[in-house]
Amino acid sequence: MTGENNIKWWMQFIKRFRKDRLSFISFCFLLFMIVVGLFADVIANEKPLYIKINGQSHFPALRSMFLGTYDNNIFNHQDFKNAENLILPLVPYSPYNQDIIKNKLKGPFDEQNIVSKRWRHWLGTDDLGRDLLSGMIYGVRYALGIGLSSMALALLIGLFMGTLSAFYGDHGFSLPLHRLLFLICSISIVLFTTFESRYFNWIDAFKNGGVAIIYETSILIGLVLLIWIIEKALLKISLFNKLMKFKLNLPLDLIINRSIEVTVSVPVLFLIISLVAIFSSSIFLLIIVIGLTQWTSIARFLRAEILRIKELNYIESAMALGYSDLRIIVKHILPNAITPVLITVSFGVASTVLIEASLSFLGIVPGNIITWGVLLKGAKEFSAPWWIAVFPGLAIFFTVSVFNLIGEGVSDASNPKLNRA
Repeated sequence: MTGENNIKWWMQFIKRFRKDRLSFISFCFLLFMIVVGLFADVIANEKPLYIKINGQSHFPALRSMFLGTYDNNIFNHQDFKNAENLILPLVPYSPYNQDIIKNKLKGPFDEQNIVSKRWRHWLGTDDLGRDLLSGMIYGVRYALGIGLSSMALALLIGLFMGTLSAFYGDHGFSLPLHRLLFLICSISIVLFTTFESRYFNWIDAFKNGGVAIIYETSILIGLVLLIWIIEKALLKISLFNKLMKFKLNLPLDLIINRSIEVTVSVPVLFLIISLVAIFSSSIFLLIIVIGLTQWTSIARFLRAEILRIKELNYIESAMALGYSDLRIIVKHILPNAITPVLITVSFGVASTVLIEASLSFLGIVPGNIITWGVLLKGAKEFSAPWWIAVFPGLAIFFTVSVFNLIGEGVSDASNPKLNRA
């Protein structure tokens, strides 16, 4: 399929997807949730968006958003009385504010001890007086953040594994010895740096976000580049050059399929609980473990699709013309095999949201974050506050339903024989 035909097919795909109103509305709602998660700090925060005191202007909520600072000593409510100008967020509470004395366990319809409706807890409070609406907003960030990040990692692994397995099979791939040693050294260095020498640096980076993540990533890239430079230098030595150019034939299809079987047999929840017992609980650990265990279905679907596409005439023509394997895979195979992968990813994110909620409910996630599962956990300790169980439960239900509906919409839109009015 040529590039022009690819564009035409994707335009028809988008048109069919938009006709499925329920799926399209779900996709729009997902975009809305992403915006809420990204801008949670300026939507719900005890710090003002803008405050002017003694002639100086400050933007505390924006500082909290970009720098990740949650210092409650900066601009408390007493400072608001002395402000010359003040703009508060839509929800003037963070999920960490506690009001045990005045508004402990207040329902959304109960009378609340507040100055005005501007400070009302619209979804009520929990047993510590924390605003539930604020916790729901921040829960969007963690639910989508963990779900999308872990499935992005699973997608990268699944695309790589599925493509190698289907395209090369058991007899079509040979690797020079120096390249195999380079891959082994690179993977070992990355794993050691990530989970041993700089493990806590990665945890702090994910808490602070932005520049910190880029800095830690640049260190990993620098180490891999250093290994690559050493490899090139060794190849210039005649003795190493003759030895390292020895090629090994690898049965990739057999290796990858056995890896899939082993990975599928590992229960994700028990694996995470075991790792938390060894390492400290962190969001970063959850993303890595879920990503490393959810790639199998992506690889399987992609493998089956590529095996079908490989037999088509235009792939055989590309091979006969002498195109490189990379060009054939990237330009001709993956664009035509990606649709089943998108369906799998959509359903995968839904299952990941459920996994995150289950782990939060069990208390596996770090105690310093507020997720829907953490909010739901508070409902089992009290019989009266129905709102603590209803609102987080509905949020989890609707989020999972949104991804399932999007997955069904993508599945239907990818079928050109289906014509919906």
